[in-house]
Amino acid sequence: MDLEEVKLYLRITNDVEDGLLERMMSVAEGIISDAVTGYDEKIMNDRFKAKAEMCQMALIAELYENRNQGGREPKDYGFTVRTMITQMQYWGGG
Repeated sequence: MDLEEVKLYLRITNDVEDGLLERMMSVAEGIISDAVTGYDEKIMNDRFKAKAEMCQMALIAELYENRNQGGREPKDYGFTVRTMITQMQYWGGG
C-alpha cells in the first residue's frame, strides 16, 4: 500500500497532509502486526495481504477522521475492523 492509494481512499487531493498520512499508515500497520501472531509470515499470502491492507485503510480513515477529538474519550474500532483483525489472527492460509 502506498501514500497515493491512501489519499485516493480518503479523497484527499493535496499534498498538505502527506506527513500525517504516512505516520497514520505506519501506526495502522503496527496495530495489525502487533495484534496478529505470525503477521510477518502471513502477509506473504496475497489474500491475507489484501485483507490486511483494507483493514489498514479503515484504521487510517478512523485515525484521520477523528484526529481532532482533543480530550474526548476514544471510541472503539468498528465492527468491520474488529472482524478483519480477528480473521487475520486465526488465519489458516488459503
